[in-house]
Amino acid sequence: MAIKLTIAECYRILELEPGCSLEEIKSTWRLLSQIWHPDKHVAGSKAQELALKKQQSLNQAYAQLSELICDGKGGKQASERPQQSQASSGASRAQSEYSRASADGDSSKRRAPNSSEKGSLDLARFLATSFNNQAPKSMLLDELAHWSEKAKQGEPEGQYYMGISCEFGLGGNKIDYNNAAFWYERAAGKGNTQALYRLAYLYLYGHGVNANSSKGIRYLKDAANKGNTQAQLDLGMAYENGAWVAADLNEARKWYAMAAERGNQVAKRKLTELSGKS
Repeated sequence: MAIKLTIAECYRILELEPGCSLEEIKSTWRLLSQIWHPDKHVAGSKAQELALKKQQSLNQAYAQLSELICDGKGGKQASERPQQSQASSGASRAQSEYSRASADGDSSKRRAPNSSEKGSLDLARFLATSFNNQAPKSMLLDELAHWSEKAKQGEPEGQYYMGISCEFGLGGNKIDYNNAAFWYERAAGKGNTQALYRLAYLYLYGHGVNANSSKGIRYLKDAANKGNTQAQLDLGMAYENGAWVAADLNEARKWYAMAAERGNQVAKRKLTELSGKS
């Protein structure tokens, strides 16, 4: 069992200052996890071993700070949990993704939809409740069937959600990266920036497609230039740390500035941190 970290160690591992918000902790943990993901390295290599240790420390620091902050507010522990490297199930990965999509909401107030809301539901928020056992599985399957029909009709939102379903193996189906890429490409071709963002990471990690970091970064930039704040933030982190691209602080500042203009607090903090660096 891992030795419990001190609070100071948790903040240091996540490269944060005490007093930051839970949203900032989540965002920073997600970005650092992408950078240090063990799957980016050759299996069994020393680099993968070091990345795995770093990922484990990030997960532990995130879990402890999340619990501390939520307990301090008298609420339940955050629904988003650190992803287990290489061994996570589709459901746990999906819970993390959908919790991210609905991070601005209060999980204690989420509920299952009624039939009159069909079609107007934020599926990401609904699935987050489903994975927390707050809604029956049949309702999840009904929603997936609804979006499947929309996807077949050519609607980009439905195609995006079908990509999500395939990527994370929702509804009892197996994870299918090939079909995830298929649906993301069609949704992205019709202007869905969320699909473009997800497609970028399929190429960066080689899931369902041949790994191609140049193509993955290009898709991230396309999504960022079309206003996807998460893509802007990820690109800032990539250029700051030299992940998939050569480190370039000027490029990092550019992408952080774009996210900051859209109100992203993590990007604002990162810009402040980079102000004295050259």
